[in-house]
Amino acid sequence: DKKIIIVLVTSNVGAEDILAERDAGVNEIVAKPASAGQVIDHLYGALTHPRRFIDTNRYHGPDRRRHMGGRHSPERRGRGQATVSENE
Repeated sequence: DKKIIIVLVTSNVGAEDILAERDAGVNEIVAKPASAGQVIDHLYGALTHPRRFIDTNRYHGPDRRRHMGGRHSPERRGRGQATVSENE
């Protein structure tokens, strides 16, 4: 299923690494070293508050934006360019 939730535990936490991982479709990133509690918190958050799924010609995966509002509000996106669905 293309809507599977991916939680990445990694030591690569540079800005470029995080952007590349998000572009690859990762839902949540946990920086190592991480405690079991941190991993559980990220898993719980990803399962209880899943990101919207974006399906365009250039990207298929979870919405990379964390905060809705301001310059990233949905009204600023072009019309008809994306199909957005809620995770099931």
